[in-house]
Amino acid sequence: MLLRPHHLIDIIAGIGRSDEIKAHDYGHAVHLVMQKVLDNSCGRIKLIAAADDICGPCVHLQKNKKCDDLITSLKPPLSKQQYNDKLDRRLFKFLNFPEGKIMVLSEFLEIINKNIEETCVICTHPGEDSLEKAEAVKKGITLLGQKK
Repeated sequence: MLLRPHHLIDIIAGIGRSDEIKAHDYGHAVHLVMQKVLDNSCGRIKLIAAADDICGPCVHLQKNKKCDDLITSLKPPLSKQQYNDKLDRRLFKFLNFPEGKIMVLSEFLEIINKNIEETCVICTHPGEDSLEKAEAVKKGITLLGQKK
């Protein structure tokens, strides 16, 4: 499975918040990947800073594998592609592993669990609260750890 690290962190936070697992209007695959994470059936995960398995079916993913969506909550609006690429590169640097690293979910959870607060400061999206996200990630890690 190909995933952006921030997508996986967002999914873990969603699990911690008990987000409903449902399809999004954009058609992306967050709900499908979230279910695989919950089932621990995602297998080996290759972490990338590019369009991933979540982005694949999204209406905003263009033929060149770039996202044409904007983050309109930022002033001026910013390209979601640029924002996400920069975010994931910061996560790779902070978490000290190279883009393209392959691991299983339990390894990723262990790495994130050691650095939850700092990781959530880096990957808190506009309009989110980093402390609330950190609490959701902690709860998500606990819930996923209980499924082993």
